[in-house]
Amino acid sequence: MTDSSFGPIITVDQAKSLPEFLPGGRSIFFRTYPWLFWLGGRSGILPDMPVTPLFLCTGLLLPILLRYPSRFPLVKEAQGKVVILAQLMLASLGMFAAAHIFLFRLHLPNRYTSHSYRITIALAAAIALTIILDAILVWAQRLTKSGFAWRQVVAVGITVLLGMAITLYPQTWRHFPRTQYQLGQVPELYEFLAQQPKDILIASVAEEANNLPTFAQRSILVGSEYAIPYHTGYYMQFRQRVLDLIKAQYSGNLAEVQEFIAKYNIDFWLLDLEAFTPEYLANNQWLQQFQPVVKEAQIALEEGIVPALSLREDCLVLQTEGLVVLGAECVEN
Repeated sequence: MTDSSFGPIITVDQAKSLPEFLPGGRSIFFRTYPWLFWLGGRSGILPDMPVTPLFLCTGLLLPILLRYPSRFPLVKEAQGKVVILAQLMLASLGMFAAAHIFLFRLHLPNRYTSHSYRITIALAAAIALTIILDAILVWAQRLTKSGFAWRQVVAVGITVLLGMAITLYPQTWRHFPRTQYQLGQVPELYEFLAQQPKDILIASVAEEANNLPTFAQRSILVGSEYAIPYHTGYYMQFRQRVLDLIKAQYSGNLAEVQEFIAKYNIDFWLLDLEAFTPEYLANNQWLQQFQPVVKEAQIALEEGIVPALSLREDCLVLQTEGLVVLGAECVEN
């Protein structure tokens, strides 16, 4: 639990003083309601994306099935082995408790239970289904003169229905599999930036800036997806960059913009077309964390103060649907 090259790990008191960790923040941790704090989110014991009802109900059947080895023959093979699932959950709960005791030193408590929970439920559901199917097949093989045919029909029917449920049920989900892959939506922007020198630096508070390191292979000054506040050495520097960027982007003084460009060696500036409206700032949950700078910029826009950057249309190097790119060298001159 020693400090890394990114600086000391944030303390609980420091985290409570930052809007990033409070409701509405980028890394919300401290919740208003205790039940939500202990059950959900980064602090809670349950995963944010719970398993589906089918898997959950089937997995919870396993402890019940294990109590009836005479009715479910395969239970004898599983007994003594499935204890590893209980051990996994106990270990996860232990680490969950330790992560709360040493908060942030062991990263986030939820990380120790959410993945284990999904794995345990999936394995328990698979074992339970296998035990049930085996019991049905054993039952069907107990031949009697009066019941031979219908038992086999029932066994086959149940097996087919279970197979269809397992196979088709995921197809009813809106997104399956849920990979959460990010799709690039502005190929012309990526192509343009990819043609620029590899050592360029792009300034932007636009959401699309998060995709540029992946799709254009070019560096950005800041991005909301990179605003990870757990190491103070990293995040305090990152936060200062964001504050400087917001001040420069909404400053009515061109000299301040040019000073910012020189300080960070900016090559391009990516802007949303609506960036210079009060609503853009008011509706941007991530930017609202950076007060009072954002509020000051919002008030300035409402009072009709025109940002110097918005007047440099002569520096436009690319415009796509909803986005513009300005050349920083042009803005400096």
